[in-house]
Amino acid sequence: MKELILEEIEKQPRLRAGTFADGSKWSGSYLNGKKEGCFEIYHLKNGKLHVKENYSKGRRHGDYEAYHENGNLRIKCRYEMDNLQGLYATFTYNGELLKVANYECGIEINPNGSNVGLLKDE
Repeated sequence: MKELILEEIEKQPRLRAGTFADGSKWSGSYLNGKKEGCFEIYHLKNGKLHVKENYSKGRRHGDYEAYHENGNLRIKCRYEMDNLQGLYATFTYNGELLKVANYECGIEINPNGSNVGLLKDE
């Protein structure tokens, strides 16, 4: 009976929380040693939400949002298995829309349909 219970527990994501070397906090779930589900990172100075992202089998998958220290949205986009997919919007510190780009399989697509290259890490 105990073996069956352990097997069932290992199939469920486990919530964990921690602190990065700079002191900022994070929380999220792991399954089989890989990120699974929603992960959140908090600003060091004020503890407000900094990043909210989703994972599947250790890869970014789903909605991604990053926030300025004042709580306003900074980036809103979506990932499909680590690749940007669809609209990628950036916002100013005051919450005004700054730029919108469109991505397909991690490649930025111009309005005319041609690609302009891969998104570089910030």
